[in-house]
Amino acid sequence: MRWEWYWCYRHRQRALIVGLAVLLAVLLIPAGVVGTRTAPASDRPAELWVKFIDVGQGAAVLIRTPEDRFILVDGGERQAGEQVLLPYLSRLGVKQLDLVVATHPHSDHIGGLLPVLERVPVGRVLADGQVHTSYTYESFLRLIERKRIPFELARAGKQLEVGSVRLLVLHPAEPLLPSGLNSNSVVLRIEYGQVAFLLTGDLDIPGEAAVLRRKVAPATVLQVAHHGSSDSTSCGWLKAVQPAIVVIQSGAGNPYGHPHRETLQRLAACAPRARIYRNDQHGTVTLITDGREVRVETEKTPPGTSKALDTDRLPSSNRLDLNRATREELEALPGIGPVLAQRIIDYRQEHPFVTVDQLLEIKGIGPKLLETLRPLVMVGQSERED
Repeated sequence: MRWEWYWCYRHRQRALIVGLAVLLAVLLIPAGVVGTRTAPASDRPAELWVKFIDVGQGAAVLIRTPEDRFILVDGGERQAGEQVLLPYLSRLGVKQLDLVVATHPHSDHIGGLLPVLERVPVGRVLADGQVHTSYTYESFLRLIERKRIPFELARAGKQLEVGSVRLLVLHPAEPLLPSGLNSNSVVLRIEYGQVAFLLTGDLDIPGEAAVLRRKVAPATVLQVAHHGSSDSTSCGWLKAVQPAIVVIQSGAGNPYGHPHRETLQRLAACAPRARIYRNDQHGTVTLITDGREVRVETEKTPPGTSKALDTDRLPSSNRLDLNRATREELEALPGIGPVLAQRIIDYRQEHPFVTVDQLLEIKGIGPKLLETLRPLVMVGQSERED
C-alpha cells in the first residue's frame, strides 16, 4: 500500500508540472514544428519489426514501427540489459524509446530495463503496478520517479497508438487476481494491418483463464508465456489464439528446464500448424511484416534445419474463415457473442460469404464492428455442397 499511495501522490504532482511544461512549450515553439517527426524513406516498404531478443533466461521484445518509433517490452536480467540490450540499441541507432512496458516485477523481466532507463530517453512507462518489495523492483520505480518519466497503469481495455501501430492491453483487470505476480502479467496485443502479436510476460493458466473469460481474438504471433513453463500455455488458450507462429524466450541450458516438455507437447497437440521459434535454439528471432505477410529471420540455425526455413514468408495469420469457422471460434471474436455467431452461421447457409463486407448484411453488425473484425477474418471456400 505504501507504494500505491506514493505513486498516486507523485503522479498527480508530476501531472501538474508536466501539464504546465507542455503548455509553455507549445507557446514558445514556432508554428509548424510541434508534432513533426522524420518520415520513413519513401523507397522503403512500410514494415513493422518485432525482435524477440536473446537475453538468456529472461524476456525482452523490441518493436520498431514503420515510422522508426521504438517500443521495448521487458528487458531480461540487469546483466542482459548492460551486455545485450544497450549494445543492441546502439547498433540499431536507437536514440530514444517512445514506450517501455514492464509486464510484471520479476527481475528476469525488469532488471535489464534499469540500465536502459538510465541511459536512453524514454517517452513513458506502462506497467502492471503490482505491489512487490524486491530491491530490483523498488529501484525500477525510483528510477522512473527520478527521471520524471510519465508512468501509466496497464489495465484491460487501455488502447495506445504508436505511429501506425495499435496496442491494446488485454490484462490485467481490476480487481487483480490473488494467485500471484505471474497471474497479473501485462498481456499486450499489437496490431499492424492484418497481423497481430500477443505478448504475455509470465502469464500463467489462471491468468489465461481470466483473459479468455473476457474473450481473446486470434493472433498471428504468440509469445509463449513464462519461457515455456508448464504452468502456462493451456490448450484452451492455444485454441483461442490460433497462432501461426510461436516464440519461446528461454535461455540455453537454463536451470529450470524451460521450455518444459509438457508445454511443447501441448503446442504440438493444440497448435499443430504453428511454427515454433526459440531463443535458446535460434538466438534472436526477428519478425518483419507489411501488415499482410510475416517474414521470419533468425540469428542462428539449429542443427539439422535449413536456413531457408528461417526466412520463409508466412501467411498473415490463421484468420477465421467466415464460411468454415465454428460457432465457438466466432464467439471468441471481439463484439461477437452467441447471438451474432449464430446469425453468421445462419446467413452463410443461405448466402456463402464472398467478401468480408457481407457482414454488414447481418443484423447487429455495423461499420464500426466490421472494421474491428476485418483484420481477424477472411473469406475462403464454402463448406456447402453444390
